[in-house]
Amino acid sequence: MTAPQVRRVVWIHGDSLSVTDPALSACPDAPALFVFDRPFLQAVPVAFPRLAFMYQGVRDLAAHRAGPTEIRVGSVPDELAAFAGAHHAAELHVTRNFTPDFARIVDGLRAARPDLRIVIHEPERLTSFDGPLRRFFGFWKKVEREVLHGEPAPDFPGAATARNAARACQGDRRRPGGVMRLGGTRIPSASLTIRNLTGLPAPRPEPVLISLASARTQRALQPIQSESV
Repeated sequence: MTAPQVRRVVWIHGDSLSVTDPALSACPDAPALFVFDRPFLQAVPVAFPRLAFMYQGVRDLAAHRAGPTEIRVGSVPDELAAFAGAHHAAELHVTRNFTPDFARIVDGLRAARPDLRIVIHEPERLTSFDGPLRRFFGFWKKVEREVLHGEPAPDFPGAATARNAARACQGDRRRPGGVMRLGGTRIPSASLTIRNLTGLPAPRPEPVLISLASARTQRALQPIQSESV
């Protein structure tokens, strides 16, 4: 006799917008939710094009999934708890995010739904570098060859092992022109202040940071207080 399947949902956050996200890959048919964190965005100004970029990213992700995907605006722990309850889920799957906000949201969700099992998946590592981080320029000098060409620098621990692994999968992970294909998805830059290295059209300059409380952003997000995509 087959055991009943556990009902699961997936939490998509800003750092898991990928078709190869571990949590989404583990639960391809499970309902998934992305939440625009209203309290955070009311306190921290965010450029309007970045909100639009994330919104479109979720829609693109939904188009490649078998399971339903929904977008909401509100308190992330509250929306996740309500979403899990609506789907009678016993488990919530998410890919780890290394920020204090991630830990805060997980703690809030556990307090709201102590019966809900939270399964945290580890993200794929971009580089095998595991040394001290002081300045970005020094870090980038050490990982540039591995990130762009699959060939790690020889002067950090684990370089030989990483180099052999990179060579073994070189045919799958490299693209012409020295641009590495990460997980089969090329992620465009949404920044308005750095160079656009994607080859895609740059977003229109937006000189003013627009918070979620602004009239323009409120109007844009009003139709997606809760949206299935």
